[in-house]
Amino acid sequence: MVQNHSQGVDIEAKEDAEWARVLNINVIGIARVSRAALPHLRTSDSAAIVNTCSIAATAGLPQRALYSASKGAVAYLASPLSDSVAGTSMVVDSGMQELRLRQE
Repeated sequence: MVQNHSQGVDIEAKEDAEWARVLNINVIGIARVSRAALPHLRTSDSAAIVNTCSIAATAGLPQRALYSASKGAVAYLASPLSDSVAGTSMVVDSGMQELRLRQE
């Protein structure tokens, strides 16, 4: 299962309701879909969950603080989710890979 939820807004331009909307889509949505899919994926011999995020998860983007924060949450959600399926054949990843391009 590949999840690629994405909404973003400028931190100064929006109300609390907009923060809640973006976080609900970008983070809570991924958690809800993962929770619903886990029982089905556990029955597979080769299941995987990949939650795509963005370079914004680690580097941040100008005028995109809320988007960057939500993508950071998505990146770090993979670790505890991966721990919860330890001992199975399931793989969980954030899609964040160490690339030379990021290091330059």
